[in-house]
Formats: sequence, structure tokens, C-alpha cells
Amino acid sequence: MNGRTWPYRRRGCQAFSRRLARLAVQVCAVAVIAVPPGARAAQAQGDVPAIAFEDRSDRLHLPDRDGVRRPFTGEAFALVIGDMGGRPLPDLYLNHHHRWIPAAATFPDAHVILDPGHANGPTGWQTLTAWDQHGAVLIDIDGDGDRDIVEASGGNLAEATWEHRDRTSNRVFRNTPDGFIDENIAAELGLSHELGRTYAVTALHLGGRLGLIFGVLPRPDTRYPTALYVQQDDGSFAPEPERFRVGHRTGMVASIATYRLAIPGFFDDDDTIDLILSQNAWPPHTVLFRGTPDGYFITTGEDLMPSWPTDGVAVPGVAAAPDRVWLTQRNRRLAPWYDTVLVCCTDTAATGWQPFDGPAPGAASYGVTRGDFDNDMDVDVMSLVQDDSGGWGLIFWENDGAGRFRAHRLPHGGAAAPIGITSGDLDLDGTLDLVIGDAGGTERSSYTLLMGRAPAGNWLQIDLRDPWSLDGLGARIRVTAGGQVQTLGQTGGGHWAAQDHVRLHVGLGRQDQVALEVSWPDGTTTRHATAANRLVTLTHPGVSAD
Repeated sequence: MNGRTWPYRRRGCQAFSRRLARLAVQVCAVAVIAVPPGARAAQAQGDVPAIAFEDRSDRLHLPDRDGVRRPFTGEAFALVIGDMGGRPLPDLYLNHHHRWIPAAATFPDAHVILDPGHANGPTGWQTLTAWDQHGAVLIDIDGDGDRDIVEASGGNLAEATWEHRDRTSNRVFRNTPDGFIDENIAAELGLSHELGRTYAVTALHLGGRLGLIFGVLPRPDTRYPTALYVQQDDGSFAPEPERFRVGHRTGMVASIATYRLAIPGFFDDDDTIDLILSQNAWPPHTVLFRGTPDGYFITTGEDLMPSWPTDGVAVPGVAAAPDRVWLTQRNRRLAPWYDTVLVCCTDTAATGWQPFDGPAPGAASYGVTRGDFDNDMDVDVMSLVQDDSGGWGLIFWENDGAGRFRAHRLPHGGAAAPIGITSGDLDLDGTLDLVIGDAGGTERSSYTLLMGRAPAGNWLQIDLRDPWSLDGLGARIRVTAGGQVQTLGQTGGGHWAAQDHVRLHVGLGRQDQVALEVSWPDGTTTRHATAANRLVTLTHPGVSAD
């Protein structure tokens, strides 16, 4: 095993079983949590109905510095759904961008909210100290089996100088069985990357090593740009710009300095993760880097689209087809639509535009997330948009099963400007939920929690466990039910100012039996079978059962 050589506790079958106690039923390669019948979505009768959400933002009323729970009215930024406490229900990390905004100054800098989807509301809280917080990801930095927080920070564009480095450093909070340690360890890990203005963190599995791309809005002086940091044998990180090449594996090094947005996905015909990078400097530029099994990325430099996307996610193609990329735009002058589906990037199919089914709404798009929101066996898209009054709204892009999307405006919104959106099943009822962050300044909370309620289709949720303690990052899963194949990738969930839950959600419609094939990043393939309406854990054979 390369890159993570120190002793660490792996999340094997038995260890995971102890955490879940009576809820988990373990076998060697598959751990299953069967959801109680009362929590299941009903079997579909006829067409699956339109999706619906219940606003439960009261669950995100946060303790202020006096310990009083009330709506947070500052500027909400990083939104992360993930496992932070070792229980089946996912947790939530929220940070609050600028502490010097008056509305935010009375709150701690960031909150960990345990079990926000619990029937009685959150089961616990923890506050953390930061400064100028931007995007964040949850990933196991030290290989101990507990996911740590890596948070991107940054000073004002081109104004931050060396004496501001403490305020502009990235932050890493180590997770332990007793909670997060409120002490920044970014410097000792080599991850400070201070004085950049970082907005997104992208986690990558690079041939057995963890890689982190910090996407930076370029400074006019070109200093402290976007960079890839790769974990070394001693557990620290170092920049490795040579992993990006032009033309072939030994071609000249390709600079990624001005690419703010990195979108991982399986964009060609192999099972190796690729990257689409979007430039945030003139001229606008979006380019594909094809991944190699040993963790390098090769580009021809071809411009896929002259635009400055705000956010982007990989959307699975139909059946076993490669992923497409969904990009959101604030400015239509640089792209055909505010929401753009870009078809790429196989050798046999030309790059092009995937048409929408019906007219695309004319709303400037900010954050985006994806998932099978209606549980009908295809992946939909949810985009966070700005309405005519400057507030935020939601557009549900319904996938018709053939890869075309129809827009539906949902009856939810707020008066403040949009920032980010993330998705995950917070209450483990088989429907995806949404957390939305906005720019604050209103009497309502800057965080909105929308709990999914309507879909009637069956479902399956998948956790992955691997020898690298990276939640199966870089794996590809083929799900077969009723003769239909869905292909999903574990791409880490990170995007603009947010991270979706890395737990994979699969809609199954009326199907109740599922066959699964996992292509792990090291080339191992495993096969499994399970019933619908449950959470399963698929384990790489290299994970020890201690």
C-alpha cells in the first residue's frame, strides 16, 4: 500500500458492526442495515409522483456564543453532509464565512450538527474556531478511520499579505472518537496554502495516495494559485504539479494555476476517474484531463466550452455510458444556458450539448447537486438559482430516463442571494434531503433544511469501505435491477462551497432485488446481491476484519 504506511485502524466488518450495534447485520463483504417497514417509501403505484420537500430549517437553528439556539443570519458558506460521529444517520458541518459580519459575530465560526435527521432533532453539537471560511470536505486525513474536516480559507483578493497568513490559512480539524479537536493542524500536514482565495476542495484517490485540489480564484498578481497536494509516505502533503501533463504521460507539465473549479467524474470509457477543470481567468476555458491508473492526468488542451462556470457535477450517463458534466452559469454571455449539460468525452463520440426537454428557465444558476430525487432509476439534478428579486430559488431537473431533463420550479426560496447546496438522506427514509446556504442579512436563518417526502419508488443506499480509509473514493459501481443497469461513481461529493454525502443513493422504482458490481481503484472487482430499501456496506477484500 503506497502513501499511507503508518499503522492505522481500518473500518473493517467487525469494527463497523460494533459501531452500529443492534442495527447492523454483518457478512464478510456486505454490511446491511434494513430500514424498519414504517420508514420505507411505499411501493410505487403507477407513475412516481412529483417530488416534494418539507421545510425543517428549525433543526438548523444554531447555538450562539451564549449557547442559545436561534436562526443564524450571517453569510452561510461551506455545507458538508457526512459521517462525523460513527452512526448510521449522517451529520452536518456548517461554517459561517466572515466572522466580522455583524449578524455572524454573535455565533461561533462553525458548527458540527450530529444527526440532524433524527426524529427528535439533532442529538448533539460541536463548535469549531476558524476565520475566513470557504468550502470544505470531509475525508480521513490520518487513516485512523474517523473522517476529518479539511476547510478552504482565503483572504481578500490580492489584499492578503504575509502578516495575514494565520487568517488566510486552510484549516484541518482532526476527528477522534470523542469529537473534533478544535486545533488547526494544516501547517503540520503541509496543507496551509495560505494567502490564496480558495473556494472548493476536491479529494482524489491517486494510486493509493490521497490527493487534494484547492481551487483558488486567481489573484491579479498570480501568486498562491490552484494546486494539487498529494499525501507522502510520512502522512504529510506536498504539491505535485507534475501529475498534470499535456499529450501523454511523459509530456510537458500542464499548469492548473488558474482553474478554480475541478469536477471529478468517469468521462470516458474506462474505470479511472477523470477531471474537468474550469478556468476563472480570461479567456474563459474548460478542459478535460483524462486520469491514468497511477494517478496522473493527461490533456490535449482542447477547450470544451468557453465559460466561467460557478459550479459543476458529474451526471451518470444512460446505462453504462460515460458521465456527462452539468455546469451552472451566472452569466449567459459566456454559455448557451444558465444550466448546461456538456456531453463528453469519449474517443468515439464528439463533444456536444445535451438538449433539454422543453425550454430552460432563464434564472442565473449558482450551486448544483445531483441524485435520484424521485427514485425512478435515473439521476436527476437540482440547481440553486437567483430569482428576479435577488433571492434564491430551486429548479428540479427531472431526468426522463433517456438522458433528457425537464425543468420544474419548486415552491421554496429565500430573500437572500444563493451560495451553495448539498444533498443526502439525513433521516435514512430513502428520499434525498437538501441543505441550502445563502448570503444572510434577513430575519430567516441563512441555512435552509428541506426534508424529502414524496417519492414512492424503492431505493438502495451504499457505503464503501476500502484499505485506504477513503470511503471507496474513485470506485465505480454498476447496479442491475429488473434488467436495467445504472452506473454510479464514487467521486467524493465535493463541489462549489459544498460536499454531498459520499453515501451512494440509488433509486429502484418498482424493483426489489439488486445485483451490484464494484470496480475498485486498484483494479479489484467485487460482486454482491441484496434486497431493496436498505443501507448496505460493500467492503474491499483488502480490508481486514479486525
